[in-house]
Amino acid sequence: MLKQAASFIGWAYLPDRLTGLLLHIFYVFYSRVLRRTPPAAGTPLYYQHRRAMYITAIASYLAYNFYTTTVSTPPNYYELLGVQPTANISALKTGFRQFAKRYHPDRVGPQGEATFIKVRDAYEALKDPLIRFAYDRFGPDALQWPHCTTEREYMIFGMMQSIGFHIFAFGSLIIWTIIGGSHPAQIWRYLIYFCILSLELVFILGPSPYARTTVHISPLLFYESKRPPYTRLFSMIWPHRVAWQHVRFLHNFFLFSTAAVTRLAPALMPPPLDVRRLCADIDRLTALAKVLDREVALQIHTQLHSVHGPMTNTQATDASFTYTPPCEPAEEVVALLSAEMKKMCIEVQLRKDGGPMRSAFDVAVGKRKQGAKEAKHGVLSPDPSPPPPKFPSNAITDFRTWRPPKDLPAPSPSKHAMRMAAMSEEFHRGRSRSC
Repeated sequence: MLKQAASFIGWAYLPDRLTGLLLHIFYVFYSRVLRRTPPAAGTPLYYQHRRAMYITAIASYLAYNFYTTTVSTPPNYYELLGVQPTANISALKTGFRQFAKRYHPDRVGPQGEATFIKVRDAYEALKDPLIRFAYDRFGPDALQWPHCTTEREYMIFGMMQSIGFHIFAFGSLIIWTIIGGSHPAQIWRYLIYFCILSLELVFILGPSPYARTTVHISPLLFYESKRPPYTRLFSMIWPHRVAWQHVRFLHNFFLFSTAAVTRLAPALMPPPLDVRRLCADIDRLTALAKVLDREVALQIHTQLHSVHGPMTNTQATDASFTYTPPCEPAEEVVALLSAEMKKMCIEVQLRKDGGPMRSAFDVAVGKRKQGAKEAKHGVLSPDPSPPPPKFPSNAITDFRTWRPPKDLPAPSPSKHAMRMAAMSEEFHRGRSRSC
């Protein structure tokens, strides 16, 4: 049961993750090998690629589940003895003797004792035709039913044991239908279940492979006529398996096939187009387009009204906030707008293209912005003053004997020093007058 729950969780999350991974790998191949640009998300081509990758992911995970279910099926007693399921008693004895010669504990040691006991129990069970009949249909569990003494009792008790799976499976389908509502995979889930049920009844109610009988339910599909009656299709795939192994595989196949159909059906069979809903959406979009067209026209005419006047040397219009009639622009306005639009087109083209034209454009725009900023706020930093004269290389570095050169200009006092001197002189004049 834990394995089935893990399988359902895997079907719920892994296909989407695997789809994203496959789509990423495909777009890497699409861009680097095919030299094409991947489509943007939301475009029809993107949805087409994602749908293809989704179907591939579902098919890959379905094949993986098929393989793991096939490999995980335990071997039967015939495979342990190395004989065919159609072997008679003498063939079983021969197979057990050959196995005992090679794998007896006296020959291989104590580590082979468990395997030898298991094969010996298998041989003892298959020698009894009644137990062999029950084992072929219901597996090793039939060996634990000592209260059954006839084929009829084995059949009734074995089918009662297996009915629990069908109650769970059919109940799950009903709950799935109630919760999920109308789904493209609904009919396919029921079809898979009834096919599985029919095949299981064929395997259980059919004659044993070793029995000499001419009763065939369906010689064309399930049994070979004039030969031991075993399932033709399944015997081609697994020639050494018996009915209970096929039934166990069918149960697992029902679980992962219904999950696969549920995920795959919406991609393969999208829901039909609702014409009424489509017409309603078209009408709503048409109404929104009309409203948008009216608002855009109103804004355009408002802007045209606003540019008429002294700014463009044209006559102002009589438009207001409450009354905005359609505006027929003057020739001066049309000429001005045409010139500005040409400039905008040139600027957009220069910004889009690279190379020296783009660099020259950026430099010119930067100079213009800097000039406008300086004209508005003034020059931010004055021109640098000339550097002071350099001392000769043989200048005296001893400050006790150093004297300034005669050719150096006299230092000019700073503005702050001149201001302080003027204030001091004014202060002394005031004191002298007061005295």
